[in-house]
Amino acid sequence: MIRKWLTYFLLSFFGFLLFGCSQIVDTKIYEDTSNNFFKNLKENKPDSCVALMVTENEQGKKIDLDTFKLSLNFFRKAIVEEFGENFEWKTIKISYSFIDYNQGDSIINGQISALVQINNESKFAYNQVTFDKKTKKIYYISPGSTRYPIPNMSGFWLVGLIGVVIIGFIIFSIIKVAKSELKYKWLYYIGILLINFPTVSFGPFKGIYLETLKIVFSMGVKVSHGDYLNYCWSFGLPIVAMFANYKIYRLKKQKSESSFEEIKPPTIEPDLIKTEEEPKEIVYIPRTYKCQEGNLVIEQELHNPNIGEKVFLDNKPAPSGRYKIGFMSYLEVEDGIIVSFD
Repeated sequence: MIRKWLTYFLLSFFGFLLFGCSQIVDTKIYEDTSNNFFKNLKENKPDSCVALMVTENEQGKKIDLDTFKLSLNFFRKAIVEEFGENFEWKTIKISYSFIDYNQGDSIINGQISALVQINNESKFAYNQVTFDKKTKKIYYISPGSTRYPIPNMSGFWLVGLIGVVIIGFIIFSIIKVAKSELKYKWLYYIGILLINFPTVSFGPFKGIYLETLKIVFSMGVKVSHGDYLNYCWSFGLPIVAMFANYKIYRLKKQKSESSFEEIKPPTIEPDLIKTEEEPKEIVYIPRTYKCQEGNLVIEQELHNPNIGEKVFLDNKPAPSGRYKIGFMSYLEVEDGIIVSFD
């Protein structure tokens, strides 16, 4: 079963390739035929024009060449009167129609046509050239009745600077994604390059218009050119590039917040902070020492006497003098206050 489907797939694939290659070759033939016809028409070579056209009617009868050349002469005269002797032409596109349709008593199998732009320096118009499928020659030419003024293209190309900004932003976003810590970077790359919508378009004739469902795959910028009527810039909004930049911004912000929390200074309890030290209350304890003069009482802060402490003898301030206390200790007192101790 798998083998059968694989065979069908390969046959369809190669058939599509052969058809595509054949159509490319045919398109080139039709384009050359159309350009050569208008070149010979401009140079007033009716015989060369006739050689590129079908000269038989639907019943296979030959058409009178003199009448045929006369109609070509009228056609050339109309173009020259409208666009001048130095008119220019351009084959814009080749269109294929594979639908059969009735024309009179005969059935035409599909249709191949070329759209040709005729212009001078101030205006342009379109002509539709229909080809015979079998001979690949020109079957009929339908002149366009509408004349369009040639627009000023300077403003159109200046608008293209918007495309330069968009492409620069997309390249900038790809570089940022490459340097970031985002996961699945390849998905961002594909999205940035391919998914750009909605689309804002601008043309010299159509003006500015929005295409909400159109995606611009070519880095958000596309330019259509060929004929004046269909010149158009298309700018897709780079939503994936904008989203990628937002994600990178969020990652950096979260990282900076987490690092700030890590270096946060330690909390100091209010009870441990003292703005002003409270004065300590000194407690003096009376100690009695025996000396030759009697019992000395010293109001001491520490274990040993200290300078500045009060000395009493017989409950009165000790007279000034030198007093021996203990084995080798001496006090010198002035007005009941110790002035030295050794």
